[in-house]
Amino acid sequence: ARWCDKGFDEAIRKARMSNDESQRVALYKEAQRIFHEQMPWLPLAHPLMFDAQRKNVSGYRMSPMSARDFSRVKLD
Repeated sequence: ARWCDKGFDEAIRKARMSNDESQRVALYKEAQRIFHEQMPWLPLAHPLMFDAQRKNVSGYRMSPMSARDFSRVKLD
């Protein structure tokens, strides 16, 4: 789409650099608002993703990018 928006890019850049979770959330929400307002492309579908885990596994979070991050996983 070759879409560019300085406000969107700035919000994403600041969010990636922030250590403050609430600030990151606010910045990503702002970027999402800009994206939805301009709608440079229209997502037609997205996959449903499921992961199963045993009861003795904790700390695992599913990534929206389909990557597996086991850095916080613990076995009880």
